[in-house]
Formats: sequence, structure tokens, C-alpha cells
Amino acid sequence: MSDTRARRIRCSRLVSTYGIVKLAVATSIFVFFLFDSLGRKASLFISAMGMAISFFIIGALLKTYPPPTQAANPPPASKAMAAMLYIYVCFYSLGWGPLPWVYVTDIFPTRTRHYGLATASASQWLFNFVLSKIFLMFATINIRVGGMAVFTLFIPETKGCSL
Repeated sequence: MSDTRARRIRCSRLVSTYGIVKLAVATSIFVFFLFDSLGRKASLFISAMGMAISFFIIGALLKTYPPPTQAANPPPASKAMAAMLYIYVCFYSLGWGPLPWVYVTDIFPTRTRHYGLATASASQWLFNFVLSKIFLMFATINIRVGGMAVFTLFIPETKGCSL
């Protein structure tokens, strides 16, 4: 691989990483202003469904139009997969990224909140680690996101409840 091509690849990866971070920060502003009026349960459900649909589309495109190994310019299907990844980040940032942390503080009473937050943090980090090491990426994400949408239907709404 030539030095120029290697530099282009590094630059492309760097730009795409910063693009996703900027997108996540911009959509997280939603959490500060709008999720309380929409409700936590609805926000989590919409987020989970958007994440599941975007990953389903990525998987379908990847299966139907596998990316070529030696291409100077990416084909339209690869660009569509990248766009769906950005849409996934939008949906994640609107719900399942920040809202579980808010929800956990709402469901525990004041005298046991610190134990609940510690347990929630530990379990989230543990399960993220386990899922990243054991299962295949797309299978895990589709099952997890679909399960998250179903789980959302069973949690109580805490919008407007006092601590």
C-alpha cells in the first residue's frame, strides 16, 4: 500500500470518527430539552425501533451488496451503509445512550439510590463487555435492540414523577 493511500485511509477514518461524535453530541441536546415532554418510555421505544431498523437495513445491504475488496471509490451501497450507521447513532443518542442513566435515578428511592446506580453501572459495563466478546456483532445488536424495544413496553413511565 502506498504512503499516500495509507494517509488517505487514516484521514478518512479520523474524519468519520469526528463526524459520529459531533452527531452524537448534537442529538444528545434532545435529552436536555425534549425527552421530559415526550416521556422516557416513548423516547426509549422510538430509539430502540430506529436502531433495530437501521441495523436491519445495514445487514440487508451488506448481504445483498458486499463491498468490493479493491475499489478506489466506494459503491453506492457502501455509502448507504455508512449513512445508516449515522442514522443509528442519531437514534442511539436520542434514547438508549443517555436515557437509561436518567431512568435509573428515577426508579430508586432516595435511601437506596446509590446502591441502585452502582448496580446499574456495573451491570451495564459487564454486559457490554460480555456481548462484545462472545457474540457476533450484527446478531447481538439486532437481538439486543429488538429486546430493548420489547423491554421498553414493560417499564413504567416516570415522566413528571417526583423523586
